Amino acid sequence: MPIYSKTEGEEEELKPKKAETSGSFKSFMGKAKTKKFISEWHEQGYTKAGVQELLYELYQRYGGDGDDDDEDTVLGRAGDMLDIMKSVADKFAIFKKE
Repeated sequence: MPIYSKTEGEEEELKPKKAETSGSFKSFMGKAKTKKFISEWHEQGYTKAGVQELLYELYQRYGGDGDDDDEDTVLGRAGDMLDIMKSVADKFAIFKKE
């Protein structure tokens, strides 16, 4: 059943909002350098989904208007974080291999 709203005497159908992902983030994820970044870290043992989620979170904070400098900042920070996590993983019980 459609939901209606009255706007200045006229009835207007309200459409449910779809979950939105920034078009610039989709563009960022589709770039060759981003795909290469994800593949390189996947080869080092991280899941692609995990790397993509990290990129999403960092893009929200540092992506700005989606220019190349901002995107390079996102990839740089993600690389730093993944590298640090790799070097300290054995310090946390959850990551220890038995």
